[in-house]
Amino acid sequence: MEYLEVYSSWLKQNMSQRDNDGVISLVLPYLDKDNDFIEIYIVKEENGFTLTDDGETLNSLEMEGVSFSKDSEKLNSILDSFGVLREENELIVKCQFNELALKIHMLSLCMMQVSNYFASS
Repeated sequence: MEYLEVYSSWLKQNMSQRDNDGVISLVLPYLDKDNDFIEIYIVKEENGFTLTDDGETLNSLEMEGVSFSKDSEKLNSILDSFGVLREENELIVKCQFNELALKIHMLSLCMMQVSNYFASS
């Protein structure tokens, strides 16, 4: 049995992609703390791509009373470990096309890690 094929087929069947005026939305079959699917937005830029959660991860936590400061050591540690930047409440990754798959994966893992860590704190 080809386990890799079974898993990659399941992933493909449980993902969706939409184009909204040049911004691509990827809905992934990974769940956040609210059991909502992780959604990543891809913007084609002149020099590559910007991937973002559009602020969903941190905004959702703040609505539940979690307070983030710019110098939050744990948040920064998680973001750094995945190579993710923070602009206001938006989680962002910049990349080139040859890095796109890896960076989508890293951003989605980061979103889940932040969501689950701070929801349980």
